Amino acid sequence: MEAPEREEERYIYNFLEKITGCFYAEWYLCSEEISNFNIDIHEAVYNMGRYKMEKIKQYVYENAFIHEKLWTVYEEIKDFKEVADLLAYLSSNPCHCPEQTLLNILRCSKNIRILNTDVPGVYRILPVYEQIPALKNGHIYCNSRVNQHRVNNK
Repeated sequence: MEAPEREEERYIYNFLEKITGCFYAEWYLCSEEISNFNIDIHEAVYNMGRYKMEKIKQYVYENAFIHEKLWTVYEEIKDFKEVADLLAYLSSNPCHCPEQTLLNILRCSKNIRILNTDVPGVYRILPVYEQIPALKNGHIYCNSRVNQHRVNNK
């Protein structure tokens, strides 16, 4: 059996990782006219970082009245000023920068799909329910080799 402190740390980490991914997905998918579903990962971390962190803290604080466990989460993040502080806290490797941590969180998110672009540091994000755009050669990327073969041979 694990120590209660370790379980609590894991709960805080998992909750913050999940909520960070959800908030970023919501922010960038709702602003498709502005971003055209492109996200500059450096700008995503440092542009309006204080506002984004306050929105996350506000969400945790408001829901802590309903779910008692969220008070421990709020106590952990209440002193964070910027979202970069949160991402540094969530980093599994102390050598990773906040941009790398955010990219890992978004790649593991069930809400969006991340695609590379030709521009370094800029990624294309799509809602999961959307079809992946066709590549320049007309092929569509599919997860399994069977589907990829079937699509490519049509």
